[in-house]
Amino acid sequence: GMPAGLARSQPAPSTIYSKLSGARVKQQLETLIAQMVEKGIVFDEACQEFERQFLRQVLERNRGNQSHAARELGMHRNTLRRKLIELRLNKRRARRPAPRA
Repeated sequence: GMPAGLARSQPAPSTIYSKLSGARVKQQLETLIAQMVEKGIVFDEACQEFERQFLRQVLERNRGNQSHAARELGMHRNTLRRKLIELRLNKRRARRPAPRA
């Protein structure tokens, strides 16, 4: 099925292209998709990689602050946390308990 988040209300493609540099971006995206299809990359794989890259970018822009990143992404912080775990982007190391004296 479609990864959660992609099935929800997305802006129409024309809106995305109007925010970017239109025809050039559309051509780049079409070229990339054609290459992926030709190489046998399945839809779920492509969507996961897109989500991974998109979330990584927004997290970097927000210096790892998940609350700010979630707001920018238009999703709840808990949804972002779940996606980070699903996509194995949760880089937080397990904290070791402080040694007892």
